[in-house]
Amino acid sequence: MRWNVEGADGRTGEEHVYPIDADSAEQAEQTARNHGVLVSAVHRALVQPQQDELDDLASAAMTRTVRIGPPPAPAPSAESPLIAYHSPTTPSADVPDYFGLRIGSSVLMVFAILYYLTAAAALATGIYIAGRQGPWVALTFLLWALVAAMIGGLLQALSAACVALRDMARNSFR
Repeated sequence: MRWNVEGADGRTGEEHVYPIDADSAEQAEQTARNHGVLVSAVHRALVQPQQDELDDLASAAMTRTVRIGPPPAPAPSAESPLIAYHSPTTPSADVPDYFGLRIGSSVLMVFAILYYLTAAAALATGIYIAGRQGPWVALTFLLWALVAAMIGGLLQALSAACVALRDMARNSFR
């Protein structure tokens, strides 16, 4: 039996529908997973491929009963009800918003900007003082500017990590 396996290529992330011949939906899913596909859904194929049509025509010719025209559509069965197709990129309504991660990301970014501004002020002060009080006092301000810039960078990285974690968690519901 032919199955349509919806999923994404494990290496490129590109979404496809893969036709797979298997005895059950579970076997079709396992075959796709073995070939590196990240499976999102498995459906029984409702359209018969051309090779199957030719095989049916050849077997009908052997029994001397030739049917001309497209094959009849298979009747829906209890084991595989017809469902409306939904694009894999359409998020379902029950995906959590992860409001805390959005707030945390925003707060971390605000503090990162404040640390960047502090670093800029300390750098400007160090340059100004270098001409008036000597290089050792200016070096203290320059070190404070470096520390503030590093802390700002770490906070910005944590803010980006919050956004990435939220995106990964939301994508796991698709």
